[in-house]
Amino acid sequence: MIDRRTRTTRSPAAQNTDSTLGFRTSRILPQKADVGSVSLSPDGRYIAICDSEGFLDVYSLVNGRHLLDVSTTLRPLDYEGVQHYCWAQPYVQPFNIGLICVYHGGEIQLSEYRGPRSDGAWWTVSDPIHAHSTDVTSMCIDKTNNFVCTVAEDAMRLWQVDDNWTLKLVAMEQHDFDINGRLLQGAFFCGSLLYLPIGPKLVLSRSRCWETRERIFDRCKDISTLYDIAETFVSPDEKWMIGLDPGGGGHLYSTPELEHCTIVLGLNEKVKSVSFVEDSEAFVFGDPAGYIRIRSWGTSETLGSLSHHTRKAVAGAVHSRTIDGITTIASGTSRSTLFDEATVKIWTNATLTPPDSYVPILRSRNHHNNLLFGASLRSGEACRTR
Repeated sequence: MIDRRTRTTRSPAAQNTDSTLGFRTSRILPQKADVGSVSLSPDGRYIAICDSEGFLDVYSLVNGRHLLDVSTTLRPLDYEGVQHYCWAQPYVQPFNIGLICVYHGGEIQLSEYRGPRSDGAWWTVSDPIHAHSTDVTSMCIDKTNNFVCTVAEDAMRLWQVDDNWTLKLVAMEQHDFDINGRLLQGAFFCGSLLYLPIGPKLVLSRSRCWETRERIFDRCKDISTLYDIAETFVSPDEKWMIGLDPGGGGHLYSTPELEHCTIVLGLNEKVKSVSFVEDSEAFVFGDPAGYIRIRSWGTSETLGSLSHHTRKAVAGAVHSRTIDGITTIASGTSRSTLFDEATVKIWTNATLTPPDSYVPILRSRNHHNNLLFGASLRSGEACRTR
């Protein structure tokens, strides 16, 4: 535990940097431009890749097939780039999965993937909704993959994915800032609570919290933070949140009160994104050397490293999913070089090479390699300080 008012340049120790913890590359997807973000679908079968110019593509992780180009399939005429996006899967299998896109200018659109067909992938697309009068600063979806919040300068809005795969507006709230207050990125859900980071440093950086259980915005409190948060990343169990500092570094906060706060990234570690590893006390991030680091947030020990690049390119876009004990990590090149072109790599700790029909959710949780991985991530538990 640290004093919430204290800043430090301390960088966590890097150990076991030669270990891959049993992870191997299962698929490589070449990219035409640097990657802005990657997102694995809730069922682990697909990946969405958005490049630095807002072009969004979807691929199958089962066979590597390209399934969607938003610029040509959803918005072929007036495409200005995807600003935010998220997966939606409000119903259990065998129901389908959807993608929610927010475009520049405040429009939001929902599409549903219906499966393959002879002439390509089958997507059904709803009409775009002019949700905001300005660009959206934040977008987040709750753990049920059913309720979505969009935040812009004009207001914040809560949407629900309806039975017929359309977005229904269920609540709206206009902002009420103090003098010099402004929106920051990184709104996030924790259960039915919604958090909105607000700046600036000159007044008091904080997260404003609302209760959304009754499908309304019921303001709860303002919670102070150490700095203007650049982006937030929430653990799958919604008990922890990592907030990145715009100048470098990041802190781990406990939710819902954000009262526990500890350093997990030093100020000299400028990180684009992080992702928690489910069922473990670890998170992943891409460092400036081109490696994907797996770090314990309980002990600040680097448990393992995956080599995405070797020639000064950076793979800063990361995301992970754990399904039935098998962890998949996606890493994307955020800064390519002449001899190190942009790629997205898919890493898995499954032992056997999967065939084309491989489905991640069918693997057993008791697989030997997963037990080793889980044991490695929990190795520092005894010396963790709360």
